[in-house]
Amino acid sequence: AIVDLSGERARQEELERLAAIVESAEDAVIGRDLEGRITSWNRAAERLFGYTAAEMVGGLGLETVPEHRREEYLARLAGIAAAAERPRDPGAAPEVVEVERMDRWGRVFPAHASTFLVYDRDGRPTGAASFVRDISRERAMTDALREREALLRGIFESTGDHLWVLDGDARLVTVNPAAQTFAWQQFGRMPARGDPLSAFFLGRWKAAAETAIERALGGEATIAEMPFTRKEGGSLWFSVHITPVRNDGTVTGVLVAARDVTEQVEARRELQRAREELAAEYAKLATILENSDEGVALLDRELRLVAFNSTFIEGTRLRRGVLPEPGMPFEACVSPESAPYLAARVREALGGRWVAFEVQSRTPGQQRWFEVRIRPVIGKDREVTGVV
Repeated sequence: AIVDLSGERARQEELERLAAIVESAEDAVIGRDLEGRITSWNRAAERLFGYTAAEMVGGLGLETVPEHRREEYLARLAGIAAAAERPRDPGAAPEVVEVERMDRWGRVFPAHASTFLVYDRDGRPTGAASFVRDISRERAMTDALREREALLRGIFESTGDHLWVLDGDARLVTVNPAAQTFAWQQFGRMPARGDPLSAFFLGRWKAAAETAIERALGGEATIAEMPFTRKEGGSLWFSVHITPVRNDGTVTGVLVAARDVTEQVEARRELQRAREELAAEYAKLATILENSDEGVALLDRELRLVAFNSTFIEGTRLRRGVLPEPGMPFEACVSPESAPYLAARVREALGGRWVAFEVQSRTPGQQRWFEVRIRPVIGKDREVTGVV
């Protein structure tokens, strides 16, 4: 009799190919019978759990499950037999669940696991196959991204700066609470996704904002100070930074950050006004001072030179070997050993007092005594703006 074995050989070859694939798989592949006992254990399972196939075949694999998850594990194994009793659904996809597993050395790790029934040629269930993948690295990366996102979100939500994020079409994506509150108070409406940011700029600054946003979408940042007239009256000043948002080097949007710098602007203006008053004070006395044999200098509240006469210039040159310039610190014009004392007396005068004293100067080659008189300069609002 002649028996055709070609079909059987083809099936055997197919089984060998499948076995080779299972053995070379990166995921742990575990074969089970319908009662959940392990029938096969590939090399990836050995690497993942630290147990050999000889140690695991015939058992349930409880040693690979932390104590607090074993009840759940056994319930899933019982589900294999229950699934085998139900009619086969060829279109059903294996369910992937996140579980905890444990290796030989007690390391507990998160994993993705999926189990499905295996059928013979006649469609009868003969066992099950489980795939297990360690997702520790993915979980760590996800947790790190979540922590970073939470940190950035916390900064975004809590900063007092007004932050506006635009997409590549210069349309609003999101704003932080500070910007929302400002928009509601000054414009009577909340910013909405898709709004053009120029809707929240006034007058000539609307066109300037549109131009700056267009430049940012081209990769160029803009920094400027901008005034804003409040609805209830009065003005605010903002330092506005309009910068490109990049993803892998490509500009995908724009970040507009506006910080209230009203106090700083007013302080600069006050300092400038005080210096102008000091200069005016000096101008009144210029003719007298230039003809005086006394060294005279005007200092602002920061102890910097505003103006001085030729006698002061000559004395500074002899004492320090430098020529005074407007804006130079006063301490740079006097001898190092006298600087702390003189600066302290100048600060007394800035407090509104007239100060007079004598000081010895050790000019190279001679020692001389000087009488020093310091008086405050009073501005139009009766505040001390400097000293002379």
